[in-house]
Amino acid sequence: MRFNVALAFPWGNECFEEIIRSIASGLRELGHEVTTEKRYLNCTNIIVGYYLQLKPVANGFRHHPAPPKGSIIYQLEPYSPETVSKEHIPIEAMKSYTVWDYSRYNVASLKEHGINAVYVAAGSYPGMTHVIPAQQDIDVLFYGGLHGRRKVIFEELKQRGLKVCTAYSVWQEERAKLIARAKVVINIHGEDNYHSFESMRVAYLLASRKAVVTEVNSGDDTDGFENSALCVPYRSLTDACVYLVNNADRRHELEEAGYAYMQTRQMKDILKVALESA
Repeated sequence: MRFNVALAFPWGNECFEEIIRSIASGLRELGHEVTTEKRYLNCTNIIVGYYLQLKPVANGFRHHPAPPKGSIIYQLEPYSPETVSKEHIPIEAMKSYTVWDYSRYNVASLKEHGINAVYVAAGSYPGMTHVIPAQQDIDVLFYGGLHGRRKVIFEELKQRGLKVCTAYSVWQEERAKLIARAKVVINIHGEDNYHSFESMRVAYLLASRKAVVTEVNSGDDTDGFENSALCVPYRSLTDACVYLVNNADRRHELEEAGYAYMQTRQMKDILKVALESA
């Protein structure tokens, strides 16, 4: 088959590039012809960043053609009342397409709306990581949006004497260098009512042999990552980070467990199942 892994809009956006590489690599390993053009082609288009096509801008809505019939939407937002109401998950618009989603929680929620949702989890692929070991002079690293509930944890960590580094809009080599310097990388939900496991973020770290502390509250779905990262509720994140920073043996156990687990989650195998379920 021929696929085009496409952005839903014709300009670059670094936050999607890793996802595009992941899908394209897995499909190529399965023997398919794959392009990554930032436009829709006459083949099966797999579209990332779809909701941004519908997002309003200062002078009105962006006008881009609707994805061709038969396209697949790769949905990458956490499902919540907020993301639905803001149309970060555009329910009605997605009903005309098959929707792939990284989260079991999301898939179950989308199916309740009558969407043909398929679980397509985060996986590993050849050349996935670029993290070269370095001196670890950062205790806890976070990269991503600096939401209020995240800032609370960062301040607690600093009060406990840890060296905390936060970064926003860092990609590829710059991000890899920060990850290499960190003893622990923390993952925190952006909002209280998110229940999806941020596997797209965590998978890269585990494949890089990095110890991860990640938020998992009651009602959250771990998507199978519960033994490869230190999964704790929001109010336990600070204590978990302090524990790992000060326990090198446990950190190394997690690093190896996470790496080994990612070897069992090959993107080609995940995509093979997804395509067979279509």
